[in-house]
Amino acid sequence: MLTGNDFIELLYLPISDNRVNNMMNILKIEQPIIDKNFKEDGYTSIVDEFNDVEVKFSDSSRLNINNSYSVFFTGIDFFSTTKIKLPLNIDKQMNYAQLSTLLGLPNYESTRLPIKVWIKQRVDKSFYTISVSFKQDETISKISLSIDSRKHLESSRYFNKVDK
Repeated sequence: MLTGNDFIELLYLPISDNRVNNMMNILKIEQPIIDKNFKEDGYTSIVDEFNDVEVKFSDSSRLNINNSYSVFFTGIDFFSTTKIKLPLNIDKQMNYAQLSTLLGLPNYESTRLPIKVWIKQRVDKSFYTISVSFKQDETISKISLSIDSRKHLESSRYFNKVDK
């Protein structure tokens, strides 16, 4: 079975990569449909209800990749009832304080919702984002793992950079 750490390694890979195909086979999800809507939006997602995750794909134009048109694995949402082991030793029962001890202080926080965002770096030096939504009791509701989203976060009025 895949773990959350496996998905970190798969970020930025095209769906033509055998490792991404293997992930989709394990999760029993189909290839994303590249139709007019996908090309207009530049992204799509597929829900795996058995494992309680949502797998995300984007096209090369959305990622500012200048090679030929391709579709890339760009993220996954782990819901609180997921059967998949979460990345970076995160436990579903953790609260914000415990998560901050594990990951450090977040880099960004939502101005409207109980969401904290961490920017992390992979072994290959590329960056990725961990966004965590919290329930009212401050336990984890959803964890989103995605490609680097700092440009979006910095231009959004709904997120503030956290002073460390």
